[in-house]
Amino acid sequence: NMTIRAHKPEFNFREKLKELDYSHVPYEKMPAGSVIQVKTLKESNNSHLTTTSSSWVTMNYEIDFYPKFANSLILFQWSAPGQQPNTAVGASDITVFRSIDDGTAINLGHSSHGFMMVGDFQEDGYVTASGAFHGYDSPNTTSKVTYSIYGKTTSSGTAYIAHGSATRYFSVMEIRQSTSSLEDVS
Repeated sequence: NMTIRAHKPEFNFREKLKELDYSHVPYEKMPAGSVIQVKTLKESNNSHLTTTSSSWVTMNYEIDFYPKFANSLILFQWSAPGQQPNTAVGASDITVFRSIDDGTAINLGHSSHGFMMVGDFQEDGYVTASGAFHGYDSPNTTSKVTYSIYGKTTSSGTAYIAHGSATRYFSVMEIRQSTSSLEDVS
C-alpha cells in the first residue's frame, strides 16, 4: 500500500471576506428578492398627457428596459394626477402596455379600464384626482422590453391621462427570482 498525502495551502476565510468588494456584487450572486436595476421617468411641467380616443392609444411615455435575467419579476409603478374627460360624463382610463424587441404591444391591465380610472359617471364635472398603481410582469426575456403608458376615454371629450399641474412618475424595476428549486423563496 502506498499512501499519498496532499498538502493544501492554508485558507484564511476571514482574509478572503476582507478582499470582497461589496459595492460590486455580481448580479448572479444577488439573492432572490433583490432589486437588480431601476429605471424612472419623472416630469414636472405644465404639459398634459391627453387623448380623445375611446380605444387604447400610447401616450408616448415609455421606458426601454433590458432585464439581466429571463426569469426576473418586473415591477412597474405609475403616479400622476388624472382628470375626467373635459366634456363628458365618464372616465379617463390608464394602463401599461408591454412589447418585446419592438414587437406587438400587449395590455398588462386585463380589465376594460386598465389599471386605473379617473372620472365620474354621474355628473358632467371635472374630477381631478391623484392616481397611482403598480403591476407585475414576467416577460421571460433579456431582450429589450418597452413599458408604455396608454390611455383612453370611456365616453367623449379629452381624457387627461396625466394632468400637467403636478409631477408624474413612471418606474420599472427588476426583482431577482430564485435560480433553483433549492433556494428559499420566502
